[in-house]
Amino acid sequence: CSPANELESAWISSSCGLYMSQKGEGEISAGIPLSSNFPTEDHLSDEKTEPIAWSEMFTVSAGQRGTFQLKAGLKIYELAMQAERMPGKFRESTKITIIPRYCVANLLTKENIYLRQKGVE
Repeated sequence: CSPANELESAWISSSCGLYMSQKGEGEISAGIPLSSNFPTEDHLSDEKTEPIAWSEMFTVSAGQRGTFQLKAGLKIYELAMQAERMPGKFRESTKITIIPRYCVANLLTKENIYLRQKGVE
């Protein structure tokens, strides 16, 4: 399985804790839980709620690509978005793909890479 497929699979299944909210026609917001406990497969049936950090609302239309930020406490997540019209009987629907804007792959077999966002300890 390629790294791109693994990332796409994780975000589709919400195993990374990504939530979506739609306000109006084409207006969406993305959110992640503020706790370090990311949701499990049965997170929808869990009665307790946890605080969620939401991005600003942004307008999405088919064929659009762009980036946005999601601020959660001291962390800022840079995300990329692509919207495309679905084919066939789903032609009235728009598929929105959201992935991390940056992905660092360590191809060194014996060395670790340590990264940190500027201004965050």
